[in-house]
Amino acid sequence: STQLRELKMKPEDVEVSSKSCVSQRDIQRVFTFYQWLMSVYKKLKQHGERADYSRRAVMVSLGIVYYMRLNSECREDYRKVLDNRTHLPGEVNFWKAFREELDWFCSCIELPPGIAKTQALKENLFATIVCTVTHTPLIIVGAPGSSKTLSFNLAIANLKGPESKMQLFRKVDIFKSLDPHFYQCSRR
Repeated sequence: STQLRELKMKPEDVEVSSKSCVSQRDIQRVFTFYQWLMSVYKKLKQHGERADYSRRAVMVSLGIVYYMRLNSECREDYRKVLDNRTHLPGEVNFWKAFREELDWFCSCIELPPGIAKTQALKENLFATIVCTVTHTPLIIVGAPGSSKTLSFNLAIANLKGPESKMQLFRKVDIFKSLDPHFYQCSRR
């Protein structure tokens, strides 16, 4: 209790902190995604010359590693904690940075007619692309119809290196060409 007062922590902050744990792999993933995002930002500058890309890369990396694995109730709590603790005047907050990144990546993808850009599709597609390019393992879990297979197929269709239809994905120094190998649990 004395230590908490010295740290000036509120009781609700102590409760959140006591429930959290972080693995070294997760921390490494944050750094891996940060480095990759910074390389994308340096080459593309898609948010303008004056954007704080370092801060944005941290926020988006935290979103990929921690936020995307949470259920909807925990996501809201996580978003509030990050937005309240990390928002500085004139700077982008967590939710805005993360949402803008999902929207930007999804806008660069060629979607077949009739496909809605749902939040699940944006998140699954973004995670598939980022994890594939950075060689990070990814397991997408969800109910039937939550864009798991669709996001993977869209990533394959768009990430074709120099043969990609979208100019962005022709930049082979940022986006690699995917060569999928399907495994359907067969013995053959």
